[in-house]
Amino acid sequence: MEMFNNLPSEFFTTIDNICISLLLGVLGIAITIFTVVYSFMENNKRIIRNLTDEIKNSEILDPVKKSDLHFANKYMGRMKNMNNALIAIIIFDIIIFILFCIYLSLRSYTLRYVAYGATSLLMVGCIFTLYIYLSQYISRYKNV
Repeated sequence: MEMFNNLPSEFFTTIDNICISLLLGVLGIAITIFTVVYSFMENNKRIIRNLTDEIKNSEILDPVKKSDLHFANKYMGRMKNMNNALIAIIIFDIIIFILFCIYLSLRSYTLRYVAYGATSLLMVGCIFTLYIYLSQYISRYKNV
């Protein structure tokens, strides 16, 4: 670690600015996507409620409505998983941002590298989440 202490302070200022910009960008994007997915979930919840009521009140079992209910429940599960991942990203992002604020006020070298490492982990997590989402999207819609 001592070899890094000889680097010019402008280098770390640039790295700090990049990390904070990344953190704020990821936070904004994650909150936006969370909000959009949540609105899809609310709409889907209404559809599930209507289909459930129609199936319960119907004397004849309609296989189309039962199938629609099954797919709506599957869709809801995928949306819940996506929002859970987004919640984890948002919480982790806020924690790292607070860590950066503490580091910038104390100027602790150890805290600097912890913040850099945590930011790197967050970026890997975001890339992994994007990979999972895109692979699911491609597998679902490649033959459409």
